[in-house]
Amino acid sequence: MQISHDEKKKIFYIKDEENSGKTIGRMSYIYKDENTIIIDHTIVDESYKGKGIGNLLINEATEFIRKNNFKIIPECSFVKFLFNKYPERYEDILQK
Repeated sequence: MQISHDEKKKIFYIKDEENSGKTIGRMSYIYKDENTIIIDHTIVDESYKGKGIGNLLINEATEFIRKNNFKIIPECSFVKFLFNKYPERYEDILQK
């Protein structure tokens, strides 16, 4: 599986190269301002749910956010769930 980031489209996505390059998960975001990103949607293909695809996407997104000194507002229900379940992992990037 390959995780990619398309900054023009503002998405992180994963393709399953063993399955003809099918996109199996994507996470979209928008900029609230020059320092803040809102993650607004996460989609994982039904046949891949429960296999950690969402976690791979949020890991890639948070790496990008930390590297660029952004803050994040989690609007997506999946991301909100992770931020509430593991606050210690994300407190440094959470917009308060």
